Amino acid sequence: MEFLINRPADVKVLRDAKIFTVLMCDERGVAQVFSRMCREVWYSNGNDRLLVAYGKVNRYCDLRRNRWRAMLVRNYFNSPWSFISVMVAVVLLILTLLQTFYTMFGYYHPPSA
Repeated sequence: MEFLINRPADVKVLRDAKIFTVLMCDERGVAQVFSRMCREVWYSNGNDRLLVAYGKVNRYCDLRRNRWRAMLVRNYFNSPWSFISVMVAVVLLILTLLQTFYTMFGYYHPPSA
């Protein structure tokens, strides 16, 4: 549980997902309870499945492109409408570039009649 609950924000996520309810105090108090409860727990030499999974998650989160992607999705694409509007803008940009190309191509290479 110590790996799951480190900050008050972690407690809030678990409470919002209805994994558990906080009845005794605020999120900071619950995070402190879990960190104190697991203070003296020692793990094996790395063969523990939880430690292996925790290491994989940390390696995944430490990659720069994964952090950037998460920030992009969280800040800019948090609704389907924002994604749709970006796709429409990209299509319009491509069509504008094609129109410009064909206009210039017809000017510099007129058809021979």
